[in-house]
Amino acid sequence: MSTDDKTITAYEQEIHHRRLTGNLVDEIRPAPLQRAWMNNTPDRYAYRCIPLGVANTVGWEILNPVHCDFYWNGDNKAEGVRVRRHETKMTNSPISHFGSGIVTWNIPFVFRTPPEVGLMVTGPVNHLKDGIMPLQGFVETDWLPNSFTMNWIITAPEKLITFEKGEPFCRIFPYPRNYVEQFQIEIRNLKDDPEFGQRVTDWEVQRREAKSKVDMSRGEVDYKEAFDSMYAKGRDVAGNVVDDHKNITECKEVRDARGT
Repeated sequence: MSTDDKTITAYEQEIHHRRLTGNLVDEIRPAPLQRAWMNNTPDRYAYRCIPLGVANTVGWEILNPVHCDFYWNGDNKAEGVRVRRHETKMTNSPISHFGSGIVTWNIPFVFRTPPEVGLMVTGPVNHLKDGIMPLQGFVETDWLPNSFTMNWIITAPEKLITFEKGEPFCRIFPYPRNYVEQFQIEIRNLKDDPEFGQRVTDWEVQRREAKSKVDMSRGEVDYKEAFDSMYAKGRDVAGNVVDDHKNITECKEVRDARGT
């Protein structure tokens, strides 16, 4: 595997020496834009937030294979979490293994990434779940020859928590090893960069004027019209257009290469 290769290989694996059930291709997908809570905002207004849309669609989601319920009685032993599965034939369904209110999914793949690239392993971004939250990690999948787990920690004891079949429980995306360590944050005065400072001022003035127009219109002008969707169009207040601007991330579909 060369450094120019952009392939993430997801090797099918067995768990507890039993072959996984179901179609594995259906258990991993590019992360979608849609979120239930965003659908429920007035006029689906949340979808006008470009940073949300870009973040929602970064990476691939792994889907829960079985409808299941969790209940934690507050005991830190593994037995303190009761897991009830609505199907009994799934070998890769979640379990209570670590204790302390943690629920564990065995990932049905062993991933291999190009040299010096690992995987960020997180919960599905901006996916709200009451009473439980994902534990996130980074795995050096360019050299590590074994699988990993996805874990969520229950934050509300004595509460029934449900994961539907097909609900995302894990998100992965490639990230270069040691990448962030190459950067340094410096604090400076904006006045020391007059050209950029003027662009910031122009943007702030435009935003204030647009908000004032919306407020004075008493509902006849909406924010999208007033702000002219500059961010969505990748255009600044001077009319300069960013050629590679995107409103969503377009991750490639998963390709089934077994047998090829």
